[in-house]
Amino acid sequence: MNSEKIAFIFPAFVNEYLGKEREILSSLSNDFETNLEITSDWLGKDLSNFQEDENNYLDEELLTQYITYTFSCSISDMLQNKGFKPDFITGYSMGIYAAIYSAKSIDFIAGLEIIKMAYHEMQAFLGEKEFGMGIVIGLSVEDIQMLLKSSTADVELINANAEFSHVISGEFNEVVKMLDIFKEEGALNTKLLKVSSPYHSKYVIEAAKNIGKRIQEFSIKTPVFPVISLIDQKSILSSKDVVGEISRNIDHSLNWYKTMQFLIANKARTIIECGAGNGLYKNGKFVEGDFQIFPITKYFILF
Repeated sequence: MNSEKIAFIFPAFVNEYLGKEREILSSLSNDFETNLEITSDWLGKDLSNFQEDENNYLDEELLTQYITYTFSCSISDMLQNKGFKPDFITGYSMGIYAAIYSAKSIDFIAGLEIIKMAYHEMQAFLGEKEFGMGIVIGLSVEDIQMLLKSSTADVELINANAEFSHVISGEFNEVVKMLDIFKEEGALNTKLLKVSSPYHSKYVIEAAKNIGKRIQEFSIKTPVFPVISLIDQKSILSSKDVVGEISRNIDHSLNWYKTMQFLIANKARTIIECGAGNGLYKNGKFVEGDFQIFPITKYFILF
């Protein structure tokens, strides 16, 4: 018996398209076109003209979330219809919504409604301040924590992509300031993300409480497949667990690196990135182990 396992991983936001996601997915199934039409009807906005290189809405955070979710759910549908059943599912940051859809805890429209609700709850608490997030590559967690502690910037370390790749969150100008400091102190690269909300930080604690209450309004079922938490790498196995994770996912720091290590330690050898772009595939290059990540451009190997 083959003990090797399959994991589906879901990205949060697309920051950069590869340019052929829609073409590749449409060659494999009609799921994306169908779901994009459903998203358009629900939103009251025609998204049929979406293209990766133009009309991609990357400058509109909420629309980017909807389209990212639509891509991810469509890929999950296609894979499961072709016989791929995941042993583990996990979602990077806001990828949690597509992850719980893939686990059959929510239906497609519910995911869109939860994304909308969570986004507006956060905006209501954030007010007029500008916020941002950034990536730091080439410094250890100890280096970053030391520099944050010695500075006056109100910025938090909120995720580890790998041993030397981390994400920070906070007020926009402070994030920009710290990215410059990290570069001066030896970071190989820094990048400001196209995100205007300080996810996974103290700034959204009150919003997370409200989201935790409002999520009770939705019909959430027991996951058919185990969903792995990015917060503590525990398995989310009940509808109650899903409700709690959606709320915690807003204001708790994450650890993608430990989550990947968990998947590898539990014999996930085929890890499929269910989404547009290849951000998680690139993150995986800095994680050691016997596994292979398949982004959308490598799906042809699977079939």
